[in-house]
Amino acid sequence: DQGAHTLAKALKTNTKLTLLNLGYNDIGNQGVHSIAKALKTNIGIKTLNLDYNRYDDQGVHSLANVLKKNTVLSYLYLYCERFSTKGAYY
Repeated sequence: DQGAHTLAKALKTNTKLTLLNLGYNDIGNQGVHSIAKALKTNIGIKTLNLDYNRYDDQGVHSLANVLKKNTVLSYLYLYCERFSTKGAYY
């Protein structure tokens, strides 16, 4: 999660990056939360892949809150995660 947190700091101001593939990176809830916070201000990321990490409903909830405000992100990949049906409804 430390790597995701560090990356999130850079994402807050980066406007050039449009696709971010973070699949298979062992990112947990804290890392996803950091990335979600960065997406509140990031206006470049259009595609985000978070497949095959280790976050659960908490991480999905963080992402869902951002999607309510972020109008740029068009594709979000969450395949093979540990969230429940409840998490899918966020």
